[in-house]
Amino acid sequence: MGWGAEMIAAVGLALMAGGQLMGGIASSKAQQQQALQYRIAAVRRRLQAETDARMIEDQGRRFQSNQAAAFAKSGVALDSGSPLAVLMDTAISVEKNAQRTRLSGEWAAEGLTAGASVYEKMASNSMLMGVVGAAGTFLSGAKDAQGDYSPSKAMKSPGVGSMGSGHNWNEGAGIA
Repeated sequence: MGWGAEMIAAVGLALMAGGQLMGGIASSKAQQQQALQYRIAAVRRRLQAETDARMIEDQGRRFQSNQAAAFAKSGVALDSGSPLAVLMDTAISVEKNAQRTRLSGEWAAEGLTAGASVYEKMASNSMLMGVVGAAGTFLSGAKDAQGDYSPSKAMKSPGVGSMGSGHNWNEGAGIA
């Protein structure tokens, strides 16, 4: 193989390895972006759950106020007996609903966070596989190149005095 062919082979090898490395980098970046989107979605889900829970609490307080006003309007004392029990049940129910909403949001956010972790691990693996693939390509190319230049395939060196012409000038002089 001449130097021109060797250069073409080396450039091809470098392009193949570079392509594997770039593919690993691109895949890794895409997976990191996906992980980021999952983490953002988790934060949004937590915020939405908190907003929803506060809205439940606000609506519950308004409902409880309306209950108290209705009892007072009807002349029922609010400080003991059934009206107080009704108001307490309402408060407990509102708090349970708000807490359930918060927990539901947290569980959904934890699922999204776990998904983000999976994508982050995939990104790390993609980067590693790009590097390993590129290294493997270089090593394979080096092995192939070594095979092309192994001693069994190498040309015999010209003898002393042959001048590379194929004619041994020492022949006939008793030197060869």
